[in-house]
Amino acid sequence: MHRLAFVRRRRVRVRACAARLGRAVCNGISCHYICGMLIEHLSRQLRGRDAVADMEQAVAEDPLSWGASWALAVSYRSVGRDAEADTRYAQLADVGPWSAIPAVVLSGNYLARDQIHEALAFAETAYAKNPVLPAGIGQLAGMHARTGNHERSQALVNQLLPGTTFGAPFGLALYYLASGDLDRCADWLEKAIEQRDPWVSFLLNVGNIGGRVMWSHPRWPRLAQLMNVTPERPVT
Repeated sequence: MHRLAFVRRRRVRVRACAARLGRAVCNGISCHYICGMLIEHLSRQLRGRDAVADMEQAVAEDPLSWGASWALAVSYRSVGRDAEADTRYAQLADVGPWSAIPAVVLSGNYLARDQIHEALAFAETAYAKNPVLPAGIGQLAGMHARTGNHERSQALVNQLLPGTTFGAPFGLALYYLASGDLDRCADWLEKAIEQRDPWVSFLLNVGNIGGRVMWSHPRWPRLAQLMNVTPERPVT
C-alpha cells in the first residue's frame, strides 16, 4: 500500500512538472528556465522503467502537451531506448517556440553515433530557429570544426567568448565535445556548473547531446562530485 501511494505521489509531481513546462513554453519563459524545471524533476524521478510508464500515460492523456512529450523523450533516453527518444525529440523539433532545444539534443545524439551529416543538419536547424541560444551556437561551432569549416566555427565560438555570460560556458563545452576535445569540454563544464546552468545536468545525468562519452572520461568523477551526484551511470 505504501509503495502504491508513493507511485501515485510521484506521478502527480511528474505531471505537474510537465504542465508547468507547457505553461512556461506558452508564456515565453527563458529556455534555460524551462530546461531547469524539467531537469530538477528528471534527475530525481524520471529515470527507469517506472518513469517511462508514467510519462507514456501522461502523453496518452494529453498528447498535445509539449512538456509531457519532452519528459517522455528524456525518460526513454534514461533507459537506453534511444531510437524512441530521438523520434520524440524530432517531433518536438518541428513544433513550438522552443523547438531549437530538441534540435540541439538530436545533433549531439546523432554525432555520438557518428552520423555526421544528420548531426550537422540538426545543428544548423537549431541555430536557424534560435541564433542566440548558447547551446545552439556551441553545437554548430563544434560541428563545423568537426567537418573542417574552421573559419565558420571560429566565428561562432567568438560569439560565446570570453565565456562569462550565463550559458556561454555550456555552449563552449558543447563546442569542444562536438570537436572531440574532451579535456577542454570538461574545463568548460566545470565553469558551467559554477553558473548552475541546468543544461549540464541534462548533458551529464541523462546523457543527452552525446554526453554519455564523458562518463568514461578521467574527469567524470570530479564533474559528478561538483554536481553532488554519484559517478555511477547505469543506462537502465
